[in-house]
Amino acid sequence: MKSLRYLNKLDSLPGKGIKTNLKALVDKSTKMKSENGFLDAMIGASVGAGLFIKHDFNVENDLFEAYNLANPNLSIDKSLYQKTLEEQGTDGLDGLVSNLKGKLFEVELEGQLESMYPGFDFSIAEKANQPIWDLIGKGPDGKEILVQAKMVGEGSASDVYERMVENPDVLFAASNEVREKILEQAPELANQFVPVDYGNLEFTEQVESGLDQLLENAGIDVPDEIGDIVPIVGEIIIGLRLLYELSQVKKDFNEIKIDDQRRIKGLRAIMLLSRFGVTAVVTAIGAASGSAIFPGVGTIFGGIGGAVAGMVINKKIKPRLHEFALYLLNMTEADLIYFKNKSNIDEIGQRFLNQHGKFAA
Repeated sequence: MKSLRYLNKLDSLPGKGIKTNLKALVDKSTKMKSENGFLDAMIGASVGAGLFIKHDFNVENDLFEAYNLANPNLSIDKSLYQKTLEEQGTDGLDGLVSNLKGKLFEVELEGQLESMYPGFDFSIAEKANQPIWDLIGKGPDGKEILVQAKMVGEGSASDVYERMVENPDVLFAASNEVREKILEQAPELANQFVPVDYGNLEFTEQVESGLDQLLENAGIDVPDEIGDIVPIVGEIIIGLRLLYELSQVKKDFNEIKIDDQRRIKGLRAIMLLSRFGVTAVVTAIGAASGSAIFPGVGTIFGGIGGAVAGMVINKKIKPRLHEFALYLLNMTEADLIYFKNKSNIDEIGQRFLNQHGKFAA
């Protein structure tokens, strides 16, 4: 061991005498991530290539639907990821969670209500701030069922109670905490409640978990079901073309012109192939598009062309997905090892820093 003889040389390094702490380092790191751009932020947030080749990191589509319903105008220009990133670390994040939670509850309710009331077709109000009711069920002979959804904590029980008394013809779907609190004082309102079993705390954690995962994914997500990929078929084809180009140049990826948007499409293609498999992805795209995927190869989706495309992907692309993901993330294997063990490495580094402080004292 020769390391101790060099310990005194640490004093000559820049930063001697500067007092700092872990919080300051974290704050500075966060600021650097924001300033260094989208891809650097992905790396700074400890997103490894392994994230993009495991289906466990998917965000449920219902969360995106809830965002679109709650913010019909805003969602046109600003994605849920962008909005979450904007509100991160501010009081606005709580408002976003509350807003999403309410609409996500309505999305969950829509299917449940149709099961509870056979013959009725339920839909969510078109207006994000519809007064009196949030869902309406239309049944035979023009009958209607109005439902107000309240996924809130126990502290809002008195407000929900007042609304129930003011609107006796409206059914209320509320969190377990609110329903139990109200029925303790007004058991006669039991028939006005829709019998659903949702806890406010659990629902809040579900939304927060989804947003956290979206941030870790740097906004890149894939559909929950293979049949839902139709709206992004164009992006998938562009992503697969990029992966095909990468497969053609061996290791010298610098020959390919690629911007951040194209990187994202390539990463989404990797996630889809890993989540659903080559055959399922090729078949689904073939059903929705006849566009050429690999120019020069002449393969198209659908029929024999789809089979050829599948073989090309299996042979040239699939074996190198991990390599491509690392390249698209601007990472190396060493980076990946670091991020997988970041907490342990940081702890060791902090111990060395503390030990140096003791020696210096």
